[in-house]
Amino acid sequence: MFQAVKVTIAKAGIEPRRVTTEARVSVRVLDDAAVEVDGPTKSAARFPMGGATAALSARAHGAPLRVLLVPMRYDVDGSKRLPGTSPARLDLLSSLLRAVYPDSAVELSVHAPVPWTQGLSLTGNVKLGATCTGSSRLPRASRPTAAARA
Repeated sequence: MFQAVKVTIAKAGIEPRRVTTEARVSVRVLDDAAVEVDGPTKSAARFPMGGATAALSARAHGAPLRVLLVPMRYDVDGSKRLPGTSPARLDLLSSLLRAVYPDSAVELSVHAPVPWTQGLSLTGNVKLGATCTGSSRLPRASRPTAAARA
């Protein structure tokens, strides 16, 4: 039989300035009820297993993260609803992306709205089908909006 185990997960954040090409890491999984393994003893609860450190192997990519947002305009019921692409919404999305990619500049651009004339499934999932099979199906976007360049 399986025994229930209480697990506490702590998120460890690393400040972007500490992520360098020379940075080294080590990780330990601790259990308050277990005997701590010290020194060079190998343990599966460690990375690297022997207790040393490993190269993080971080490297600068040099290019910004470029994201093209393609707003799908819902035309099925004639409402022509669009997702929000206001400057405030783009700022929020940009900050969320920078949180995931902290060393990267983020460049957002907004494509011209693409009409969507098919229904939605009961689960809300949309089958884009041929819409995503090639860029020829999407009308060419003009330049990014001023809000996206800011």
